[in-house]
Amino acid sequence: MNWKKYFFFEPESYYTPDLETHVSKEEFLLEFNELLFKEEVKAEKVARIFILSCYIFGLIITYKYDTYLLGFGAGSLAVLLYFLGRKFIPYTTEQRFLNQSILQWFILQYIAQMHGMYEMHFAFFPITAMLIVYRDLLAFLVTGLIPVVQHLVFFALQLGMGYELGEYFINIDNLTVEIMIYHLLIATLHLVVVGFFCVFFRDKIAFQYHTFLSRKYTERKVIQTQEKAIEDQAKLIKSYSRFVPEQLLFFLGKEIITDLKLGDSISKHMTILFSDIRSFTSISENMPPQEIFDFINSYTAKMAPIIRKNNGYIDKYLGDGIMALFPIDAKDAIRAGVEMMDTLIEFNQEQNQKGKPSINIGIGIHSGFQMLGIIGEKERLEGTVISDSKYCGPIGELN
Repeated sequence: MNWKKYFFFEPESYYTPDLETHVSKEEFLLEFNELLFKEEVKAEKVARIFILSCYIFGLIITYKYDTYLLGFGAGSLAVLLYFLGRKFIPYTTEQRFLNQSILQWFILQYIAQMHGMYEMHFAFFPITAMLIVYRDLLAFLVTGLIPVVQHLVFFALQLGMGYELGEYFINIDNLTVEIMIYHLLIATLHLVVVGFFCVFFRDKIAFQYHTFLSRKYTERKVIQTQEKAIEDQAKLIKSYSRFVPEQLLFFLGKEIITDLKLGDSISKHMTILFSDIRSFTSISENMPPQEIFDFINSYTAKMAPIIRKNNGYIDKYLGDGIMALFPIDAKDAIRAGVEMMDTLIEFNQEQNQKGKPSINIGIGIHSGFQMLGIIGEKERLEGTVISDSKYCGPIGELN
């Protein structure tokens, strides 16, 4: 059996294995000790009330027993020691020893003031109150032995072992050894019982704080997991949007890609722009596979921003071709086509500087009512547009 835990409070023992996956030991102990410190602050307030109350009581009985020097002198010195301890050793084990010893001091003062007319084991009442507040078994046992020693000294004096002081402390006519043992047993029993409650209250409060923090860390872990899941979902949706245009979801009245299903469609007037590289098959025959990918990606990196800039969006890439949709105005598609041709000049200049041939592109534009929707089968879906319009109405002048 580990007796040490009863005498020495170890916050580390409350860092249980179930907390290891939720919080670091350092963070737990920091918060745990902060909560315990709040208890220490409360204990200090209670200690102050007890000590000052004892001081006032000592002053009151000075009038009846004519012991002004003891009441004002010894009592004031005890209060001075309390405030010095509060200033130089606040919230420490040493201060606990000091405060409980000051309470014993007042018990001795009362005995002297009342000429021995004070039962020694009454000292346990303020000690008990302090104990319940401080919950420190070691400090209690050490200072709790003081009244036991007081009993022994008191009885020794009453039995005449203190020479001339014996007369001063004689208040019981038939004092016997049995009575002395009886009082000592009462004091010792009080010491044991209250010591048990010391550990009980200490561990109960510490366990409450452990439970509070455990619940807090568990809830925080759940929230972090949920936030991570939401973040991952947002990343996934953003990743999907690179394959399925957000505009397609908007036109089909869907919020996220998982809402799409086979057969979703809508009829809408829009303009389609097709673009491809002329004779790309011949050009690519002289390129290794990786260079082909790099070439196409460098080409689309120039052209795709132009489409988005002019209120269009990429429906799909067709190898060396681009299929783009312009849902607002056909003029947007024409502006994009013209800008693409201008950009092609810059692109060819860059290619020539790298020792590569120039390319030509073809651009076709169709405007009319299209069926925009989802085709394919349950294992492979794709968004696209379908139209049987053979006539494109007048576009008008390009401003």
